[in-house]
Amino acid sequence: MGNMMVDLVIPADIMAVIATLQAAQIQANYAIGAAVLSSLIGAAGIVFAANYAFKSGLKTQQHNNILEAKREVYLDVVASGQLFISSINRFPRVNSNFYETFTNYYDDFSSKLNKVLIVCDDQNKKDTVKVIGLLELIYNTLNVEIYNYQNTGIDLVKYTQEFNEKNEKLEDIEAKRHEARDRLDQVSFKRQIQQNQKGVADRIIEKREIEIEGLEYEIDILGNTYRIGSYLLEDLKRKMDSKSLAVSDIESRVESILTNHKEELSQEFSQLNKKLRIELF
Repeated sequence: MGNMMVDLVIPADIMAVIATLQAAQIQANYAIGAAVLSSLIGAAGIVFAANYAFKSGLKTQQHNNILEAKREVYLDVVASGQLFISSINRFPRVNSNFYETFTNYYDDFSSKLNKVLIVCDDQNKKDTVKVIGLLELIYNTLNVEIYNYQNTGIDLVKYTQEFNEKNEKLEDIEAKRHEARDRLDQVSFKRQIQQNQKGVADRIIEKREIEIEGLEYEIDILGNTYRIGSYLLEDLKRKMDSKSLAVSDIESRVESILTNHKEELSQEFSQLNKKLRIELF
């Protein structure tokens, strides 16, 4: 027998069932893929949201830390500036540490302003530099003047004290000289009487003569001491007048400097403070 090929004929209703099953499988596969894709997208969204929240939290914390650091720097510069301006408002004042106090306040204020320059926003750097420039101008102009003022004032106080002490000693010397003159007059009067009296021993008159010589010598010594002291006192008086005039001249120059720049510094520093406070909010 020869080979026979038999064509398999599938009924139409079975073919319809097969097609339906294949369509269902495809739809199921699509649904699974869509669910997986949706899950991946959701997971990615969660990761992104968490990462964003983390970074946002870090930025917020960093921002708060920066603001706190700025706040401390700005509060420090306000306190330091008030001390410096207050110190120059109290001029003139002569004491042993005014120059050192003035210099220390300047150093502190200048240092705090430079910190502000580092941390402040760009729009406030120009105003900060302007205040620093005014501060340096005032300090450089006043530095030598106040140093000389303090030293001149100290010299004036020293000369005044020395003058008063020497003047008191001169008054004491003058009182002693008057007292010696009175005693000389009394002894001279007694000697004259004794010389006119008969029977007075020569030794008594000689004793009066020796006493008179001693008093005259004492009066001469006191007189010379008084003259030397008077010369020294006049010299001290000239020095006092010179120092007093120098102090007045320095005060006039310093007042002129402060009149020109102190108010400007106060105003510029006040404006800078306002801008720095705005920067914190």
